Amino acid sequence: VNGVLLLALLMPFVALAAEDFFVGGSFLMAMDHEDDDNLSHVASFVGFRPDENIYDDVTHGGVSATYEGTGSIIHPNKVQKLPMGTYAIGDFQFVDGAYTQSVAVYDNDDDDWDSCNYGIWTANIGGLQGGSVDYMAGLDDMTVFGGSFSLVESYMIWATENNATTTVQNLVTLNEDNEWRPLEGWATATERNSIDGLAASAEAEVLFILESGSPATLHRWENGTLETLDENDSFVPNSLVAATTGDLYGLTTVNVGTTSPVFNIDLVYFLDGEGSAIQGIQVMGGTTCPSQGVYPVLCAYEDGIMIAVPDQDCEVFYFETVYSGAVSHNITSLSLSFVEKIVQGSNSTVWALAANSIYYNADPVNSAFLEVDLSSEGVTSYTVYDITFNDDDDRLFVYGTDTDTWENFFFAIEMDEANYGALEPDIKDKSDGNFAAAGTVNGMASVDIGGGDVDIYIGGYFNYVGLSDDAKNFAVLRGGDGGVWDGLETQYPISSLASFNGAVFISYAMCSENPGEALPIAIYDPTEDNIAQFGISPANQGPGDACVHTLVVEEDILFIGGNFIVNLPGSPNTNVYGAIAYNVTSQEWISLDIPASISAPQGVGEYAIYSFSILEENGDTYVLIAGFFSFVANGNDYESLALFNLDSRTFEPMSSLNAGASILQAVYVDSANTVIAGSNLINAASSTKAQGVMNYDIATDTFSDIGSLEASTEAVLLYSTFNTTYCYAGGDFITGMMVLNMNQTGDVWTSAAENVYGGPSGEKFFSGYTDALMFAGGGQGQDGENGYYSSVDSFESPKGGMGWFWIVFLCILASVIVIGAVVVISAVGFMAFQKKRRQNYENV
Repeated sequence: VNGVLLLALLMPFVALAAEDFFVGGSFLMAMDHEDDDNLSHVASFVGFRPDENIYDDVTHGGVSATYEGTGSIIHPNKVQKLPMGTYAIGDFQFVDGAYTQSVAVYDNDDDDWDSCNYGIWTANIGGLQGGSVDYMAGLDDMTVFGGSFSLVESYMIWATENNATTTVQNLVTLNEDNEWRPLEGWATATERNSIDGLAASAEAEVLFILESGSPATLHRWENGTLETLDENDSFVPNSLVAATTGDLYGLTTVNVGTTSPVFNIDLVYFLDGEGSAIQGIQVMGGTTCPSQGVYPVLCAYEDGIMIAVPDQDCEVFYFETVYSGAVSHNITSLSLSFVEKIVQGSNSTVWALAANSIYYNADPVNSAFLEVDLSSEGVTSYTVYDITFNDDDDRLFVYGTDTDTWENFFFAIEMDEANYGALEPDIKDKSDGNFAAAGTVNGMASVDIGGGDVDIYIGGYFNYVGLSDDAKNFAVLRGGDGGVWDGLETQYPISSLASFNGAVFISYAMCSENPGEALPIAIYDPTEDNIAQFGISPANQGPGDACVHTLVVEEDILFIGGNFIVNLPGSPNTNVYGAIAYNVTSQEWISLDIPASISAPQGVGEYAIYSFSILEENGDTYVLIAGFFSFVANGNDYESLALFNLDSRTFEPMSSLNAGASILQAVYVDSANTVIAGSNLINAASSTKAQGVMNYDIATDTFSDIGSLEASTEAVLLYSTFNTTYCYAGGDFITGMMVLNMNQTGDVWTSAAENVYGGPSGEKFFSGYTDALMFAGGGQGQDGENGYYSSVDSFESPKGGMGWFWIVFLCILASVIVIGAVVVISAVGFMAFQKKRRQNYENV
């Protein structure tokens, strides 16, 4: 008895080192380490241990994508050479496999891009809209970044330990030790608005800040002292330029039109050391250019500035130089069309970005601009995002994208002035860096490979796994190799995965557009490492696209759901709608008899089928079809949930949820009950408030609330222990998941995963949503089983946990104790039996 009790006590500890289930979606999180101040950052795929209530980074970073959902490549928006280095800012989260959100720095010696101490957090968080880093400027001992943000992870760690204010107010500095700190004197105000412009003169050691608002405020900062220069609604954002003397230049614009917008544009300036008065001279009058987003372009030039002013057609720009607020050289013969940016090169040379081309001028007073040819680097069609001059080696840095190959480039250009007329530049190809953001995992599948091991397949929208290993939309975590990732490749992003007998079924997140075109599904054979079209597939019958949203395997039936009209092989004259099935064993296609009248609820948008689940009841086999749809069958109305009897091939009557509900997943608790997840779930008999999770009892045909989770839910998973079932809900939650103990009274859903890094104000560094939950052995916890494959040994954490040695040791120890106990009990029982036998014999 004691042995059995000890074994029961040890069993939970044996599971401590296991990856109990996996979580996929489109998210970025920071995970806290209790033993140090470091953070781990994981994107869109992670393990979860319910017994410890923690996420576990099984991929060493998750999955990332160097392209956006629209197909455009991720790139910096601005690249600038500043006194402390060359920095890039933009909407990215990783570079060359290292986490650095929104900010990166280029190492000119090693020719690579580096992280800036985690960067600046600008992603959405806690349901709040994210921000952006829009401006940067530099002094000799710090680089200043401005925009719309408040969270800087590494600074928050430092501030928490030093009892300082843990947030910043749209402005932050990076010092020479790569430490993030607030700008001295800036955070004294109770609240600061977003930043609309930054300019700095390293020589004069002054910084200028344009703070948005009504009115906008222009600040001057020097040695920790902040002063207000002006308050004005007419400042043009991103127009500030500081001269080497400490003078400031910028633009203001005023609408002087009466019936339509007509603007006057002034060049305003502040002369350092001559009081706080802002002065101005008009450079354009009665123009409509601001309505087209066209303004004069400024840059620091010698001891003043150079300004390019557009004509009244807003196309041709004419150049002037300005010193101490006065026009010094009116070089009207120098012009370019559609000027975007100008920078001073070595000596008095000028570089320009105009009409997406690079121009060079060695003598602006006497010479014209000449276009720089990039074809020597094989680049003939491109988009340039920014140019900046690197005065360390007298080269122009150019960052852009080759639109033929859709790859970024980063060039360093030097002009041979002795051969200026021939315009043969010396171009060095620099490291463009793999700028990336969190990818997306839409589907997961588990394949039992024997020996207690499984391979975990993931599919979605990404091209790196583990942040640096190539994997185009498809990857596998090899359980037999101890958790090693292999990057696979598909032509298109993946919408869903399913598996059966070692094969992996794939649906693509693209639609079949033409009549007669096969559904976008395929099959992967691990033994051949080959993706092939799915045999003779159902063909699109139109009109419109045929799209597949989900694949589900129940027993040996593959269910396919989406939005389509197809005919099945062998039945060319019969159309089926939205959902079909395939018997993998008999290789037969099956219609689920959804009527042609299927539509979106209330006719709003397009219908979609997202989920299937099988259950047995009274000897019949049913499939529960879930999604976002409305149809009538057998005289019954079905709203986003329908029960189809596979044996009688009829739709069973069932209660209806409210019109407009969207059901994304269904998981069976037992043979009669199921947990459904979705959004806007309301049933008059149980609730008047929209729920994210509900229970449906097939025996009584009733819905009931599971706690109270008034939020949209993308996925559910049931985790069972010896006597308790926990419901996990995935979605756009503060830590990506919520959890509820289904065996206790009350309706308390709590945030899962205690190791998501959070600040003292309760914010959690989790951005995005989870929408795929799966046990290592497959499934979402149907019928109380934590995975389909009971023989599977779960993946072990990279950090180990208790370790297999101790697990095996404890199991052996428990077994020895149990066996000993059994032997002792058996011996005692045998002796008692013999004694009783002798007594009976003596009685006879």
